[in-house]
Amino acid sequence: MNLGKKITLLFFTVLALANAVINFTCFRIGYVFIDHETFTGFGYVLWGIMVVVAAYLLFCTLYFGKKSSMPKIATVFAGIACGLSPFFLLVNYVSSTIVIEEATGILLINALPYIISLVAVPVILFALPKLEAKKRNAIAGVICSVFFACMLMSAFNLFPVGFKFESNPLVLDVGDGTYSVVFATTADSVGYVSYTYQGQKYTVYSEDDGNKKVSKIHSARVPREHLENNAYFVGAQRVYDAIPYGGLVGKKSITTPTFDFQGDRTKENLKIYTFSDWHDHIEVAEAAASYMESPDLLLMLGDYGDYYIDELQIVRNVIAGGAALTKSVVPAIFSKGNHEARSDGMFQIWRELGFQRMYYQVIRGDYRFTVLDSGENDPDEYYEFGDLNAYRQYLSIETDWLESLDNDEADEYYDIVISHATHFPTYNDLRARFEQKMIDMKTQLVVGGHSHQLRLNRSRYNNYYTFEDGGQSGSTGTKILNAVLNVATFKTPFWEAETWKNFAPGKLTHVGSYITFNDTDDSLLFRAYNSDGELAMWKTVEKYPVPRDVENEGCCDDCDHIDGYECREDCPCGPPGEDRFDEGKNPNPPPEVEEEPGDGEETAPGCCGEDAPNLGCQVPIVADCGEDGSCSECSEDVNCGDLEDSEPCGAEDCDYCNGDPDPMPPVPGQCCDDLEEGCTDEDNCTLPDCDMQGNDDEDEE
Repeated sequence: MNLGKKITLLFFTVLALANAVINFTCFRIGYVFIDHETFTGFGYVLWGIMVVVAAYLLFCTLYFGKKSSMPKIATVFAGIACGLSPFFLLVNYVSSTIVIEEATGILLINALPYIISLVAVPVILFALPKLEAKKRNAIAGVICSVFFACMLMSAFNLFPVGFKFESNPLVLDVGDGTYSVVFATTADSVGYVSYTYQGQKYTVYSEDDGNKKVSKIHSARVPREHLENNAYFVGAQRVYDAIPYGGLVGKKSITTPTFDFQGDRTKENLKIYTFSDWHDHIEVAEAAASYMESPDLLLMLGDYGDYYIDELQIVRNVIAGGAALTKSVVPAIFSKGNHEARSDGMFQIWRELGFQRMYYQVIRGDYRFTVLDSGENDPDEYYEFGDLNAYRQYLSIETDWLESLDNDEADEYYDIVISHATHFPTYNDLRARFEQKMIDMKTQLVVGGHSHQLRLNRSRYNNYYTFEDGGQSGSTGTKILNAVLNVATFKTPFWEAETWKNFAPGKLTHVGSYITFNDTDDSLLFRAYNSDGELAMWKTVEKYPVPRDVENEGCCDDCDHIDGYECREDCPCGPPGEDRFDEGKNPNPPPEVEEEPGDGEETAPGCCGEDAPNLGCQVPIVADCGEDGSCSECSEDVNCGDLEDSEPCGAEDCDYCNGDPDPMPPVPGQCCDDLEEGCTDEDNCTLPDCDMQGNDDEDEE
């Protein structure tokens, strides 16, 4: 065998060995999706083929590499193997990059030691013996020296990394009267928070049961009153070696600038950010926030990343992401999304942030926040979970906890429920208990994300508002795939620049929201901006969907204020003729369905008939309506112009976009004249029908 053939064979042998490791270590995350479309275990069959290919090429390298030639049949199989190896690598890398994006690079780095070890096998056994003795000894000496140096640095944590802060501090209200001040460094260290309270200087360490925590992620617990309207900074000291007795700690500390913390500002006109679903792209959430004034509180609503396979992803997406939105000077309340539930690092996330569990209550002034873990968005049997979920059991325990909360203080607080998925929980029987508890607690507002839509509705029985805050409108991987498919199917010429803009990172759109709780007139103002600075929502509603003076001892007491609704047996009020319990046979109510506005002919959006209590319509209830859906009179709150009785009272007939009832510029999806192409029904030009850009409204996971 000549030298050229030997080098070619060696190259493909190395590639095949690396490919087998890369596919199993990195790309097996996608096996479940492949198996779902084929059969269980198909993904591992493909990986087995890669192992056989690598083994065969390694055999050819070691056996035939020492001979003058290879048999023809062996050469044919070697050629097939050489072709399969880069093919599998390319297909898996492209598909995994689209599916898991950021995680792919981290997985490849984590697999690097294994790849190097396997690559070294054919090189040492095949290439090294071919060298002259002097060169061979020199290379062997270098390899041994590098190996020894790596062992030494690993043993004493001496890898040459710059020691600095990986994130600014994120201050989380964890609900037990303390703040968890969370931050991260680039290397293992001990971390602390420093401040002065009532003339005494405090240094509070990140610790576990009296032991300073040696980690890259730090969480120091500080009494809430200590940080209220106070200044603080965080510091860290590098740790080179931590053993039961003794250790090696660096002498120099690093510290952040001082932050002037604003503290509890929930006494009057509370202003909050609601942000969710930035999925590895905090930069677009930051862009949306830049168009809003500073808040008093941030609600973090889940799905900060796609996968968590490395603590660096927790730092970048959760800690640094939250710190960027709060500027480290206002507190945040944290909830977990379904993407935090399905990750290798899911068990680490909430412990690193200082929580005991992911459902809890926070009381701030006159407001009570009940934070729920909505878990997965599909039942445990769903194929993606590989029969490894027990969320039915977990959510049942959580619902028991929720029902155990005291209702006696319901009138003392404005109750807000925070849950990543507002249709919590996944299982209908548990959801029935959840909805009843919301009513018993006199919940006023449920806030969440997950759907990647911007929506404001009432609950099914009009007892509380449900608000979904927008989130990310797509993913880089999806846009890349769509761009490729558009070109492949001749929908778009490849030379048109617009097609390939989708490849650039940061080209996503994100919508974040800003809610003002106005105590002067008992109203809620919902504003939302996308990352391009466009106003996506401006909506004012009454602060209390159910008046606070209504007694909640029976469901009939809650129905009197809702026109046309009546009490129902053993359940809250609702439209006449409908049963909550599926004809009385099934104790599980049907899944919540988004209420749709009228068809634009008999009933105008947000105006008449069954659509009157539907706040999904962006036009408020402005009139009492006749049987044909026409307006008999218009509210003073909205200027309806010269409407005649026979005309429907909808957005196209009222001057709602000209400044009444709130000063508001035209918003796509609220006025028919401003709708962009893509809306399926221009008569019903409201956000439930179209998204904030005027496109078809489709939920995203």
